[in-house]
Amino acid sequence: MTIDLERGRLSLGNVRLRYYENGVIYLSRNHRDAIAYMDAHYERVPDQMAWRPRCCFNKDRRPKELAPHFDRHAYIVGKGASADGLTPKNFPTDDPIIGVNEAFMFLETLDLPNMVFGVRQDAATGISMPAKTATMVIPDHLIPIYANYPRTYVFNGKQDFGIKHSCASVIVAMGFAIAMGCKVLTMYGFDSYTTGSVAYGELGNHRNKQSDNCHLLRQREQLLFLNLEGINVRWVTPDLENYLTEV
Repeated sequence: MTIDLERGRLSLGNVRLRYYENGVIYLSRNHRDAIAYMDAHYERVPDQMAWRPRCCFNKDRRPKELAPHFDRHAYIVGKGASADGLTPKNFPTDDPIIGVNEAFMFLETLDLPNMVFGVRQDAATGISMPAKTATMVIPDHLIPIYANYPRTYVFNGKQDFGIKHSCASVIVAMGFAIAMGCKVLTMYGFDSYTTGSVAYGELGNHRNKQSDNCHLLRQREQLLFLNLEGINVRWVTPDLENYLTEV
C-alpha cells in the first residue's frame, strides 16, 4: 500500500484520500487497512479521520528559546518592490534578519552571515514556500507543512508575543523581535508604509500584482496591538540609499 501524490490526490490502494495544502490528509471513507497504514506512518489529528506528517522537531519548542540569538536590533524584511534590490550592503551588522512570509526565501539567496528567520502564518501557498537554511517561526496550524524541517519553532501570538488579536504577519514579526528583546527594528521592503505603494515585489519568485488597500489599513491599525514604547521602528524608504548603518 503506497501513497500517490499526483495531481494533488492521494490513494491507498483503491481508497482515495483528500490532500490539502496545509499538509493534512483526510480519508474519504472508513477502510480498516487504510486507517492502519495512516496510523502507522502519520500522526492522527484528534477526533478526526485526518492525519498530518509526523514532526521531526519538538512541537512545544517556543520562540523564547531563540532569545540568545538577538541583541537590541533586528532587520525585518517584507516583500515590497524595493526589497528586490536588497544586497548584503544593506545588512552592515550581524544582527538577526526576519523575513515576512516568502521574503525569507530571498534572504536565503544572499548568503549572509546573519541568522535568518522566517515568520509566516498563511497556509494559502502551502508547500510552495520551502525553507533551506532559515529558522522558521510558525503557528501550530502550519506544523504539517514544516513537519520534516528541523529548524522550526511554534508560536502562540498571545502567549509568546502579547498580541491578543489576529494580525498580519508583519505585526507578528515585529512582536517576535520585540519579545526577543529588540529595541531597534530596521524595516526593509514595506513600501506600503513608506510611500503608499501597494505593488509587491518578486521575493521568492512570488509575484503579487496588487495589494488590498483595506488590508493595508488594517495593518496600520494593528500596529496599535503592539507595545512600541521605547521601540525605534525605522521604516526605510524604497530607494535603499536611505538606510542607516549605525544601530
